[in-house]
Amino acid sequence: MKRLHLLLYKYRVLMGVLPVAVSILYFILDEHSRFNKTMLGVGTIVMFLGIILRIWTSMYNWENINSIKPIATNGIITNGPYRYCRNPMYFSAIILTLGFSLIFDSWQVVAIAVLPTIGVHMHQIYVEEKFLINICNEFYDTYKKKVPRLIPYRGKVLEIPAQGKANWKRGLQRDAGPIFGGIVFVFLIIILMPFLKYDYTFLGITFVITIILNFIIVGKIKSDAGKIKAIPSTAPPYVLLQPLRYLLFPTYKYIANLSIDEKVENPVVLDLGCGPGYYSIPLAQKIGGTLIAMDIREKMLQITRKRAEKKNIKNIKYIKGDSCSIDLSDDSVDLICINLVLGEIVKLDESIKELARILKLTGKISIMESIFDDHFMNAEEVKEIFGKKGFVLKLMEKKKTYYILEANKENK
Repeated sequence: MKRLHLLLYKYRVLMGVLPVAVSILYFILDEHSRFNKTMLGVGTIVMFLGIILRIWTSMYNWENINSIKPIATNGIITNGPYRYCRNPMYFSAIILTLGFSLIFDSWQVVAIAVLPTIGVHMHQIYVEEKFLINICNEFYDTYKKKVPRLIPYRGKVLEIPAQGKANWKRGLQRDAGPIFGGIVFVFLIIILMPFLKYDYTFLGITFVITIILNFIIVGKIKSDAGKIKAIPSTAPPYVLLQPLRYLLFPTYKYIANLSIDEKVENPVVLDLGCGPGYYSIPLAQKIGGTLIAMDIREKMLQITRKRAEKKNIKNIKYIKGDSCSIDLSDDSVDLICINLVLGEIVKLDESIKELARILKLTGKISIMESIFDDHFMNAEEVKEIFGKKGFVLKLMEKKKTYYILEANKENK
């Protein structure tokens, strides 16, 4: 049963999109389907309210993340919309889905789209609460008793301390896709309605323009994301091992770009922020020396260890700690891998100094960043930051969605 829950959680985005797609298909195939400008207006207003709630939620949602010293007690946000329900982001998604389905003026479309959406989000809440209880203990248990799960109301919320602060820039960057997709769609309806009849052509044009503009807007926001500092993520381990990641970031391609020097005997490789061992496992199989898996969370190291044991991999050493203070001796590491982690490091300057300390004179640092990552940093900023710390960087690979840089000590 647990495996089924995790499988459903992995495909939660698909599970959320599917009901909406089915409802649209039902409307198209229903010979009695009709268009109604009044319901178009009602649906648009409801969608707009959902967007406002989503923006308000995202302002708080990404500041208060788990680290060695969380901004709020045990990493739980209780400020802003989180004072009225524990899952305002999911509540906003349901409101958006409701508004979207209302524009079709069909109770069947509303039922097909909204009811499964509620079910999907309730399941997400179930899985995530199991995770939060494990890392946050009594505080989350108290929060559960005082604040409702999904439907907002004031209740006994005043008994919970307000924790977590707003960062609207970070919020919009982190949740850019749904927010700006909704904004573009709503405004296109308002702009195009005076010029087009509300029918299939109207909806088709609106959909196509929304997708194009949203892709452009989100791409721009993601490319500038490095200008906004972030806090380490608390993404559940199974999210970091979902099948889609293997398609977007195949491990064999990354390892091929490392150009590991086979002449080095017993090389020492550090996978900084290893997570559940997505790169650690194949790297350990590739090298003949020692792979050091390091992460700030013990849970991640436990998962990596179990996965390594299943594959009978014995050349991995595990270190729990922060990148500002790494429990390794000077000049002891041949290669440091930083994959989709750099933007999560709070004290980046101190961490780079620590990496320089443990890196051999002939060693190198491999840095991978992707626009799909919540904490994306653009290549130019990374080059500037590492350049000031005495590193020379070169671009190893650049695609539309990710890039890989290699950093070497300047006096190499």
